[in-house]
Amino acid sequence: MVEKKTNLPFQCLPNNAGSSNSEVIYPFVNRLIRQVETILNIDPSLNDKEIFHLVSKSIVEFFSAEFANIWIFDHGWRCLTSSGQPVSLPEGDKSAMTFDASIAEEVIRTCKSYSISNILKEDRWKDKEALVKSGIYSLLFVPLVIHQFSSKYSDFLGIFQILYKDQDKTFTPLEFEVAEMLARRVSYVLAQKRIRGLYKYNAIKDKVAEQIFLRLAQGEGIKMVDLFNSAIPALSEIIQIQRCALFSIQRDRREILLEAGYPPRNTESEKSVPWTNPT
Repeated sequence: MVEKKTNLPFQCLPNNAGSSNSEVIYPFVNRLIRQVETILNIDPSLNDKEIFHLVSKSIVEFFSAEFANIWIFDHGWRCLTSSGQPVSLPEGDKSAMTFDASIAEEVIRTCKSYSISNILKEDRWKDKEALVKSGIYSLLFVPLVIHQFSSKYSDFLGIFQILYKDQDKTFTPLEFEVAEMLARRVSYVLAQKRIRGLYKYNAIKDKVAEQIFLRLAQGEGIKMVDLFNSAIPALSEIIQIQRCALFSIQRDRREILLEAGYPPRNTESEKSVPWTNPT
């Protein structure tokens, strides 16, 4: 009997009192704790998109929603990932991710969640057709703010957009609080990822510097080729370097010589090419 109550709607929780109160509250709290643990246990070595996909999938299940996506603001709004699929739209249909930037910007500006109980009654939402076609009528917007470790960079801003089939859905204060709490836990996971990245970056930087100073201590000079061959393979572990090359210009300024490349090549062919002085 207890298990059947674990998926009770949020609005049902405050209305249950008396001797059966614990039979309702305990399963919900237990499920909430497990939900938080699921998010905190996400592997921080995954890339941001994979992390957000796991989170959005988990949110759809926890809130018994039809669809959820995550939008970020980076010189304009873009959808980072989504989970669930409106049943009446073909898979991959971009209209399934219909989005209203003005509402999202208000959520980010106020850092407060915003709900739409019935999309048909929301004057601010202009493009209702795609949502109504897919059977989506109510939405919940939750702010996502991830603080950067350096003042040189702006905070990471975004929103969770949770979509429901319910018409005239009642969003309780508890539902707002839980959604915002889960968003903060996502920030914790991403902060862990950033810390790991910084640690790895510092370790690689120290390793390259140590190799350079070791050669200098032995009285050896450092050529650009040596620096390239030491630094680029190491940096490829923390940044996505597909190809990189080091060129030099011959004294007669007629040819460019390929000194080194990443990934290394096994052939010596085509190491020099004609060069035209731009001046």
